[in-house]
Amino acid sequence: MDANVYSSPSVVSMGAANLDANPVEKSYKYVNPSDTDVTLNLTMTATGQDLTEAPAGMFQLNQSTVTVPAHGSSEVKVTFNPAVGDPNKSVQDYKVVVKAISSDNKTFNTIIGATKVEPLVKVKLQTIDRNGNKGFGEIIATNLDTGKVTQIYQNLGVDSDLLLQPGRYSVMGTVQTKDQIGLGFTQDYTLVGEPMLELKYKEDKTITLDARLGKEIKISTPKESEQGGWHLGYRRTMSKGTVDFYKGASSAIWDHVYAVPTEPLKADEGTFSFEFDQRRYAPVIKASYDGLGGSIPLEPVGFAPRLDGTRNLKAVNVGKALPEDLSGKDISGKLAVITRDASQSTAQQIKTLQAAGAEAVVLVSDKPGIYAASVKRTDNIGIPAYTLGQEDGTALLNRIANGPTLINLRGIANSPYVYNIQLSYPDVIPSEVVDEVTAENSAVVMNHYRGTKGKYVGETTSPIRPNEVMITNVVRWIDTPLDREEWYSTGSKFPRMEKMNWLQTVYPVLTNIGQNVKDAMWNYLPGDKREQTWLGAAIGQSQYMNAYREGDKFFIQNHEFGDSEPTHWGDFFLPVDDSNVKLFKDGNLVKADKWFDTTKPLAVSPEPATYTVYMDTKQSVWSPLSTTSDITFTFKSDRPANGKEDLALLWPRYDFKLDGENKAKGGITDHFDLSFVLQSGATPDMQGVEASVSTDDGNTWSTAKVQKIEGGHYTVTVKNPASGYVSLKIKAWDANGSQVEQTLIRAYGVR
Repeated sequence: MDANVYSSPSVVSMGAANLDANPVEKSYKYVNPSDTDVTLNLTMTATGQDLTEAPAGMFQLNQSTVTVPAHGSSEVKVTFNPAVGDPNKSVQDYKVVVKAISSDNKTFNTIIGATKVEPLVKVKLQTIDRNGNKGFGEIIATNLDTGKVTQIYQNLGVDSDLLLQPGRYSVMGTVQTKDQIGLGFTQDYTLVGEPMLELKYKEDKTITLDARLGKEIKISTPKESEQGGWHLGYRRTMSKGTVDFYKGASSAIWDHVYAVPTEPLKADEGTFSFEFDQRRYAPVIKASYDGLGGSIPLEPVGFAPRLDGTRNLKAVNVGKALPEDLSGKDISGKLAVITRDASQSTAQQIKTLQAAGAEAVVLVSDKPGIYAASVKRTDNIGIPAYTLGQEDGTALLNRIANGPTLINLRGIANSPYVYNIQLSYPDVIPSEVVDEVTAENSAVVMNHYRGTKGKYVGETTSPIRPNEVMITNVVRWIDTPLDREEWYSTGSKFPRMEKMNWLQTVYPVLTNIGQNVKDAMWNYLPGDKREQTWLGAAIGQSQYMNAYREGDKFFIQNHEFGDSEPTHWGDFFLPVDDSNVKLFKDGNLVKADKWFDTTKPLAVSPEPATYTVYMDTKQSVWSPLSTTSDITFTFKSDRPANGKEDLALLWPRYDFKLDGENKAKGGITDHFDLSFVLQSGATPDMQGVEASVSTDDGNTWSTAKVQKIEGGHYTVTVKNPASGYVSLKIKAWDANGSQVEQTLIRAYGVR
């Protein structure tokens, strides 16, 4: 302050006001502590946060000149009128500076702040579940004019009171139906909402999303199937508004999914599509009363062993599996039916019956509603176990009480088929969402999952829609080895296989899904057939890598884990895994690191030179095979004439004849096929191949017979030991100076 006079306060807040609010008036004082009256001339400037001048008349002073008496003060009033200005442009923060100039040319400023807030509409959102209760909802309100997204989590039993900008909206999401009011388990999900509605200022709005209007989504398949996971949602675009809502669920318990039909949009209202994908498997368990038919809706206990095949078992009521319930009862080889006991864990109840010799267990709920249960793998449960709701469970217990009761069980431990379907219906959610998977609209892939018996391997398959923004999946665990037929379809109503890609990932390590193996994305067309093997030998560095030269730079991106399929790849990220890479030029080291990265190109000289790429790995958890591996490529390169070319890496391909556990027959003279391919995919002109074999993890080696056959293939003769593993070394070279040397410790097992 360059004067004796000052303002009090020096900063004035007018607060926030809506555009239709009454003018806001605030006052402040000029204080004069001197012995002489002071006259001040006042000027005001007002700017918005966008640095433009505030609309004329939005801010006003009640006087432009004020005299402040000696040892006194004078009041000045400032008025903020939010109704002034274009409501679409003037909603922002404002800074007002009142400049006071005294009669002796001293100046000082008073700062005034104000905010003009957007006009808002009062909206009441109601969600009703399929039982007619106020339901839990996950709703997205998208302002299609501005792009602003409001995410709403609707609590059970209450409505949501919202304040939203006026404009055109899409308000849609899922409503969950619970098995009890305010408590319980989710029974089902319904997609419901309004793809297009308008909110007008000063017009309150009530939006009711009623799941009872939903129609069940039904997918038929060539073989009997049940759902094992789904995503439900929609895509909506208009003007600046874009939303891609996709809600997922992974349990077979939620086998009923619904969608409420919508009306078509008008020509100027943007685009809408209904989106749904699902994976369907062979039913895990089918149960019925012997000789009476019907169906008993059993649900598998999570991570308990699964029945594989058929059983006809006598059902015995064993109470709550307490000692007194077991006293005097012979349940050996029988189906033990018990009632859930909150004082015991699920695992405790099952293990008690397992120890008593039960063949399988059914746990009946002690209260209404859906009953789902799970155990831990570390619980070492050794018999199949299932849950049953209270109503159906009571019926079963009554039958047992009235006489001998036999139950027919038909189980499938590992589904021999899976149906992957992705539906996209343009414009509307139709009045009926009924579609089918057929041989005519599907591609079929035969997948062979390899692994030690009893070892679980995880798997996910994701449909990649056009302009996909995010993928979410829950890993599904399968017991290896397994051969499975996998179907891919976009249905019959609006097929679009040519626009879809599919991404499959396998998780070989039960304790860490970060260690995973991916396939390249595939676009399948109806009628396509494919066969592939996961985690099959030989295992080593993945051939699915970038390795090219552009100008005077090498671009290399390697993946440390690969299997027998050239499009499979996995990366080492964890300390338990180890890898090293090196690049040499004419025998001189250029680069040494843990891996190559295309974001860090390697500078090389333009003249012709001989290069060597070396890569090695050590691992113990991905696979019992190739615990140690290394590969060395030697090749020639100079500046390419056309700017870019693949490096002349010479890759070996092994065709072992192994069983599902990657094992060959022990104690015999065996043979396998060996061929080669260049990084570019071309077939090389091979000049020589050598091979060595070790049966003691590489401590000693012996030369293997290699015989050239037609088509660039070679037959390698190996004498398998009676047990253990076979390790391999190969060396091969072509007519253009490319050479490869590879060592695989424990290339395959023997039985």
